[in-house]
Amino acid sequence: MEMRQKQLQQTLDLAHQEMFEYKSKQEDASSARSSEIDILNQDLERANEVKKKQKTKKIFCILKIS
Repeated sequence: MEMRQKQLQQTLDLAHQEMFEYKSKQEDASSARSSEIDILNQDLERANEVKKKQKTKKIFCILKIS
């Protein structure tokens, strides 16, 4: 009986370790995706600012010519 209990405890400990490792990997992957999304959002904001400045310059040039 004691032998069976030790085996079950070892199995439980291994399962806990595997779950912890899996959870850590998932958290790392989630963090990486979040960082990628932040970078993409920053790039999008910069691109929108450039587009906005180009549009403003174009309007200014049209007004200047008129």
